[in-house]
Amino acid sequence: MNRRLLQIFSGSSSARAVVRSFLSLPSFCGVLLLLAGFSGCERQPPELDLAAPGQGVVSGAADPQTDHQAASLVGWERWEVHSVDGQKIGYSHVDVQAGMDGGWVCRAEDQMVLQRGGSKMTHHVLQQTTLDRDGRLLELSSTLGNGAAETVTTASPQGGQLLLQIRRSGQTTQRQIHWEKGNQGPLAVPFSLRMKPLKPGERRHMQALLPVSYQLGRYELVAEGLEPVSLLDGSSAPLLKVRCRLTIDPGTEIKTDYWVNEAGEIVKSWTPALRLTSYQTDEATATAEISMDKDFLLAAAVPLTGQLADPLHVSEVHFDVRANGVSDQNSMFAIPAAAGQRVSSLSDGQALRVSVSAGWDGEATLPDVSSADIEPNSLIDFQDSRCEAFLQQAFQKYRAEPFVAKDTADGVQKMARLVQQHIVHKDYSRGFSTAAQVAADRTGDCTEHAVLLAAMLRSQGIPARVVAGLTYVQTVDGPAMLYHMWNIAYVDQGWIALDATLGASAPASRIALVTTDLSSGNEYECLQPILSVMGQIEIEILEASE
Repeated sequence: MNRRLLQIFSGSSSARAVVRSFLSLPSFCGVLLLLAGFSGCERQPPELDLAAPGQGVVSGAADPQTDHQAASLVGWERWEVHSVDGQKIGYSHVDVQAGMDGGWVCRAEDQMVLQRGGSKMTHHVLQQTTLDRDGRLLELSSTLGNGAAETVTTASPQGGQLLLQIRRSGQTTQRQIHWEKGNQGPLAVPFSLRMKPLKPGERRHMQALLPVSYQLGRYELVAEGLEPVSLLDGSSAPLLKVRCRLTIDPGTEIKTDYWVNEAGEIVKSWTPALRLTSYQTDEATATAEISMDKDFLLAAAVPLTGQLADPLHVSEVHFDVRANGVSDQNSMFAIPAAAGQRVSSLSDGQALRVSVSAGWDGEATLPDVSSADIEPNSLIDFQDSRCEAFLQQAFQKYRAEPFVAKDTADGVQKMARLVQQHIVHKDYSRGFSTAAQVAADRTGDCTEHAVLLAAMLRSQGIPARVVAGLTYVQTVDGPAMLYHMWNIAYVDQGWIALDATLGASAPASRIALVTTDLSSGNEYECLQPILSVMGQIEIEILEASE
């Protein structure tokens, strides 16, 4: 366990479990993959000064290119190295070759390694995209290695839809998203800048598929002017500053600064919210061994003012959540209402009041229960034989104890305790395992607790979802809110929040950021609401009740 963490909450075993398990959803590493993904998708700057409307506007990468411009990408190879607070965490590599009919075949590799709680966690992505001569996506295939898990995604546009197939642990999930002819692939930003470099004062828009999460995002690039920029080797060079605003559905905006040379290549990028810096470099520098002398468990901590005397047993907490100095004050972050959570805007318009209650909630403003909350999927795979074996043993224990109806608040808390008892090995090296994998190897952190509890609940016909958000943790630097995952279950015509890392109902010392049924089979979709607040908020505890 990280020495920087205090064993709080009277040193109880359940307290140690939640401390061990925070930040275990693939949030931080997954967010870094999204931000650094495939040499040019980094984002997240300070305030964005846009050019005047209609002034210096140029079209995006979907514009037809001349043969000379299109040919300029064939044979293009690019290496990037990524670091956080000066600590190298990984690299990206892109190689472009000629395709059919003047198009291109683009191969991209992205690897990041983080130390989390003394464990080494590696994300490795191999992606191949086929583009037409105008940069439009024809097909995509991607393999994501995340600890012990491997996910294969394929995509192709057909009839105004992008059809995606996600294969994981022998199961395939299909979904589709609306797709317009001018939409771009995951390399849209670096390709657009490389093919048609921006000039000072120009602005460019494009809509593109995001890596890893495979959602659509809208980019706005604004070129400012030349400025001296420090480079990886310590030298300085005049480069064009380009500010980027990425919008992922209403309410989620992410920004970055790029510095671009005359050829349109991104030489440096900076993500202040994650303190992430990326440089163009050579293969030897990019792939050099990473010496992990920094633990990233606390790197994404949200600053917190105020303290809770007994966080595990607090029944009600009122938080004020406010934008910090890094965020764009003109773009309000979003925190949703959730089970046991009510949200309202404060009078100054720059903060939200988040009131959280423990226990059953019969008035939660959540989507109605649907078949997706009960059915198995590629992550909550309770019909897998490995999961069925666990369920058989677990319910034998359940029946051996005094009778409690399963579809009650007491019954689902009892199931949370059985999941807690089953997972005996804590391991930060994996990202997000399926319920069947967790059932078999009894290993994981809060994400594994959450998917296994969801599987157990759904196997009994009890609607269940997973929740990603923030939880209170006391560190040697003081209290902080850290990323965590838990569940909600629908019983007695209402929702109750459960934390299987505690083996009980979830206390009120939490803030939910996203609630999902995971039916898409892609856990990285959870990251979108987290991206809207990561590195951009600070929290104050106003009042708490035991």
